[in-house]
Amino acid sequence: MNRERLQALLRSPAALMWALFVICLVLNVSGLNRVVLLDIDEPRFAEASRNMLRGGDLIVPWFNGAVRFDKPVLIYWVQAPFMLAADQGVVGWELAARLPSALAVAIASVLVASIGRLLGLRSVHAALAGLMLNTCVQAQIMGHAATADALLLLLATCVAHGQLRRFVHGPSAASFVQVWLGASACFLTKGPPGLVAPAALAVGVMLVKGRPSWRAVAGGLVLFLVPILLWAIPAILRTNGDFLYVGLGKHVLERSLRPFEGHGGFAPWWYLFYFGSIPLTFLPWSFWLPGALRVLLGRVTAPIPGTARLLATWLGGTVLVFTIATSKLPHYPLPAFPALCLATVLWLQAADEGISQTWWRGIAVGMAVFAVGVVIGLPATFIVFDMHNAVLPAASVALTLAVGLLVAARCMWQRQHRAGMLATGSAAVLAFSLLTSMLLPRFNEHQLARVAGRDLPPHVRNNDKLHIYGLVMPSLTFYLGRTVERIRGTKEVPEVDRGLEVIATQGSLLLVRDKRLAELRQVAVSRGRLDLVRALDAPLSRVCGFMPSKGRWIGLSLVGRRAP
Repeated sequence: MNRERLQALLRSPAALMWALFVICLVLNVSGLNRVVLLDIDEPRFAEASRNMLRGGDLIVPWFNGAVRFDKPVLIYWVQAPFMLAADQGVVGWELAARLPSALAVAIASVLVASIGRLLGLRSVHAALAGLMLNTCVQAQIMGHAATADALLLLLATCVAHGQLRRFVHGPSAASFVQVWLGASACFLTKGPPGLVAPAALAVGVMLVKGRPSWRAVAGGLVLFLVPILLWAIPAILRTNGDFLYVGLGKHVLERSLRPFEGHGGFAPWWYLFYFGSIPLTFLPWSFWLPGALRVLLGRVTAPIPGTARLLATWLGGTVLVFTIATSKLPHYPLPAFPALCLATVLWLQAADEGISQTWWRGIAVGMAVFAVGVVIGLPATFIVFDMHNAVLPAASVALTLAVGLLVAARCMWQRQHRAGMLATGSAAVLAFSLLTSMLLPRFNEHQLARVAGRDLPPHVRNNDKLHIYGLVMPSLTFYLGRTVERIRGTKEVPEVDRGLEVIATQGSLLLVRDKRLAELRQVAVSRGRLDLVRALDAPLSRVCGFMPSKGRWIGLSLVGRRAP
């Protein structure tokens, strides 16, 4: 009876889609509340959404007492209802901030499976493509992060679904609205970069089927622009044009032309960045990329003519644009990862034999070596960073993944790719489940944001002004629930002078990164300011913890004169 039910499930596309969604959602939700919001992006998004609720301004997002120009408004609108639930004590702050991302990746995975059906994949293979997206490293990171990237993945995949519906079944009113309103939502999520993947796929559709009518494009542009303008015009007016000049000029144009916050560079090797980052962030599925490449190059016959060109332009166009842009981060091409998943599974379904057994056996050896490296490297990482309580959970995660990969390598050696992918998917689900349930809580104990949020409040009075020197740490603003001004120098007033001025002012407290204490003390001594030297030598409090964005342990000292 159980076998009959399983066979019925595999024959039912709807049941498979629901099963895929449940598996993905459970995996994504697991562990959302087990680690504090990580610097630097998560606290910024979460605090801006919380401020939107408490301040009542639904047009202009605010963070740390200033307008947040980095992203348009949609991500804050999506997070705000969940933050309201946290404000009422229904759920924790971390769960509320991250839940939209978990839902977004799970729904995007189902949409990828639906696209697979459109492109001629059988139900089981389509579901595998969706699972592949959800369980790759990059999607798991974004599905557990309180940022805009998972939402953009969902919206871009929704647009792609509409584009490919029109490609396969012809134009319809529903797909027209889906494409153009979806593109508008992509823009409202991340600005012009949000349109890169949809535009790349649109180019592919035009290459295969020709240009659409100008009337359809004109009507679509109206549908695209109306939601954007309904938000953008009030936002620009309220900020005296800054949302246009700073949001578009600094955070889009400048990021394209120069490295932003250390992301990217001008050296020639940066143009190869995504050739390395995509295989790494597509793990554990990267070992089947040679098969996907054959599909993208048109070497495998797809059920729907033109599929290879569509997927190739979707992925290649996206990667090309972000390669040309100077600022680079591994997650930028994520909205094109569905094309990679679909190409991989199309190759599997076609049972293509175009790659020699020698190549596959070489890749199988590489997979086995990687599995052994995971077993050694993951626990060793926590030993190196002095997090000994996390070593055993890390070893459990590593062993689970390694066993699955070794089984998959054996299957690949024998050209049993379906069994190999099944082993890989099962291992990925189990490993990520263990990571979120066992490893993250141990990792969380060492987080600087957690330690600071717990230990600093008793030492900071309500009427004290808090500043930070030598570090960017937005989580302080979120967990302390107050403005934390970062000390910045100018041509007229150096950073060190501003820091000493804060220490000398009653009611102003300064959080100083420990390695920067010496420079403040040296200047104070040279100027004969013994009062400042005493304040630096006798901090009001000190906290120390691990900061993932820096990859190191960081100590902070609280110095200054409390308000009376």
